[in-house]
Amino acid sequence: MDDISQPHWLSYLTEIPNSIPKNAGFGFEENVQASVKLIIGRLECGRTQLEVSEELGIDQSVISRLWQRFQDDGNVNRCYSTGRPRVTTPNEDQYLAKRNRQSKASDLSRQLSSATGTTVSRQTVYRRLGHIGLYARRPVRCVPITATHCHLRLTWSREHALGTSQQWSCVMFSGESRFSLQSDSSRTLKWRAPGTRYHQENAIERHRYGCAGWLVWGGIILGSRTDVHIQNITMTVHIYRDVILEQHVRLFRGAMGAEFLFMDDHARPHRANIVYKCLQSEDIARMDWPAYSPDLNPIEHVWNMLGRRIAARQTPPTCLPELRRALFDVWCNIPQDQIYNLILSIPSGIIPWMIQPKERPSSAEALAQTQWVHVLKRSTMLHLQENIGPRHIEPYASVFFTLRVVFRGIVPWMIQPKERPSLC
Repeated sequence: MDDISQPHWLSYLTEIPNSIPKNAGFGFEENVQASVKLIIGRLECGRTQLEVSEELGIDQSVISRLWQRFQDDGNVNRCYSTGRPRVTTPNEDQYLAKRNRQSKASDLSRQLSSATGTTVSRQTVYRRLGHIGLYARRPVRCVPITATHCHLRLTWSREHALGTSQQWSCVMFSGESRFSLQSDSSRTLKWRAPGTRYHQENAIERHRYGCAGWLVWGGIILGSRTDVHIQNITMTVHIYRDVILEQHVRLFRGAMGAEFLFMDDHARPHRANIVYKCLQSEDIARMDWPAYSPDLNPIEHVWNMLGRRIAARQTPPTCLPELRRALFDVWCNIPQDQIYNLILSIPSGIIPWMIQPKERPSSAEALAQTQWVHVLKRSTMLHLQENIGPRHIEPYASVFFTLRVVFRGIVPWMIQPKERPSLC
């Protein structure tokens, strides 16, 4: 740094009187040197530290330290410093990364201390894993699915992939869901890298939750829905037969006739012998349904809407009676158009299951096929514009939208099984 007592230095200071914006401070790297020169020049001209601080918008303590350093050695450059030495080595960082992903940061710190003798804090463990790309996140809850379940899902998807709206109009989709005022997370966290949320090692297989709340049953159909049934105890065989089948399902069977088809999952109360006898006596046909397949049931999306609408209320329920009233109110106010669209979207959800693993190309081939679809769409649209005019293209827009939806569902399943994420 040049000597500030030289004449050309003072002339330089007078040429930049207000080049530094007010309240800029030392956050801008390109203005640091100019700010230091301006401060020292103003102080040497007889200005007080308070006046310089108010003019430039810089804290007075910073100006005082700069002026003291300049008077001591005539240098105001920042001293070189390497910072605090790193406690852990790269090998110890890898040791932390290879531990159990469900371990807490305090447990990892104790494991590292017992294995290598290096003592680190819990915050240091967070920083080391963050540098590697691992962050503590809540794991995804998924249903445990075996190879047999996958085979049954594939068989069911092939049978119902080409179902028409007239065929789906005869099916009643039913299910139960539990709503509570408490969360089921239990603050269980896992260390994972960004973009790996749905990988199998970052998921917890669970399909039962034990919290105080209400068990809700409902049924949906294309043009209507059942009354919601709410109870505070577990669904039993006798309740399912005497209340659900007798008071709800039987009425729809009598109104729709022999074409009526009833869908329920494989819960134990649904598959009891007295339930089979009740269905046979009422002449109610049951739909074949693959076990552990809540993602194929459109009523699961209705439960999702139900929970979101209750949580988004201006005054969310704070006790079980308020939650019960909110469930009744929200169930009755869900638009029937949304239920209609959910049921008709079933084919787009089951088409990916129709592709055999051997028939799925690699990820590079899948990307090439999707690019080919976009090229085909652009070329076809240009051809239609040249021949029939832009005003008459609207009827073809739905066709292209259908192609886009179908390929969007198929492409993730065109990846090889080793590259494909788990079914969460």
